[in-house]
Amino acid sequence: IYEQLPVNESRTRLLVLHSASSNTAQVSCSLKVMRLNPEPDRAYTALSYVWGDASVTKDIIVNGVSFAVTANLELALRQIRKSFGEVVLWVDAVSINQKDITERNQQVLRMTDIYSKAQRVIGWIGLDENGGSQALRDLGTL
Repeated sequence: IYEQLPVNESRTRLLVLHSASSNTAQVSCSLKVMRLNPEPDRAYTALSYVWGDASVTKDIIVNGVSFAVTANLELALRQIRKSFGEVVLWVDAVSINQKDITERNQQVLRMTDIYSKAQRVIGWIGLDENGGSQALRDLGTL
């Protein structure tokens, strides 16, 4: 599913999260390569989230292919889709080819740019039933 990123260029992949008629529909998205510098090719939202237990996964569809992500990420994408419909995201677990160590290292070095150039950043802390409200209350005491 991954198109090779040019080595000496500041590029990354964006995930186009497709809307769905029902929130129970499987999460489906496509990947697009984007130039990051000097300015991003298009507006995007960066997602910051807790990966959760890496052994607990759910399948999403990426470029028409089944792709395993952590259950927490799948839930975050589902909730974002419910709130925003189709949206363009940068999500580390999907935007970066995690099996390509060279690419992963290069992309990690670009994360400051990726987050700072995002139109918005969503911090996913989970559903309220999993302590989300308590986490927000605790944040106020820091």
